[in-house]
Amino acid sequence: MMEVDDYFFLQLEKLPSSKKKLADEMVKVLHEWAPVNKVAEYLQRDPTTIYRKIRGRELYAKKISNRILVYTRSIVLLLEDID
Repeated sequence: MMEVDDYFFLQLEKLPSSKKKLADEMVKVLHEWAPVNKVAEYLQRDPTTIYRKIRGRELYAKKISNRILVYTRSIVLLLEDID
């Protein structure tokens, strides 16, 4: 069975160059890892939506200390289905 980490990185490797460039631009704004509230602000969504996407494994995130951080590049994987 594929680990969640492996799944996300495999999906990111398969991205077309246009989406990879978009991911690079997001990293410039949000950095490689971003807190949920910053991701929500960037996507103009409620933080609850971001938490729901994390729980549904549509966004790659890690709990570091007492914070949940989103791997910014994973945002491009859900841009077409954000609501």
